Amino acid sequence: MVTNSLQGRGVTEDFEERIRKWGEMWGLPDLADHVRVEFSSRLHRAIARAIPQKGIVRLATTLRDGPRAAVAEVLCHEVARVPSLSGHRWAAGWQ
Repeated sequence: MVTNSLQGRGVTEDFEERIRKWGEMWGLPDLADHVRVEFSSRLHRAIARAIPQKGIVRLATTLRDGPRAAVAEVLCHEVARVPSLSGHRWAAGWQ
């Protein structure tokens, strides 16, 4: 799920599709069901942050209009932190 004024820009579908593909590659086919992506204007010192226990990935609003390849790289890095640090049962076998 992607939130914060992204609807209708094609980004929502792109992020969800990428997360689904990564989940399949990592052996976590339902990963996208456990990750919520948000943009935040409060991120100033970092471009992104994962909150694994809540399944949240926050991206700085400055990334919203950035090159898609760079945004995808940041997103992948942060999404990978969710199952590895979340402690959720669905991700127990993934390290």
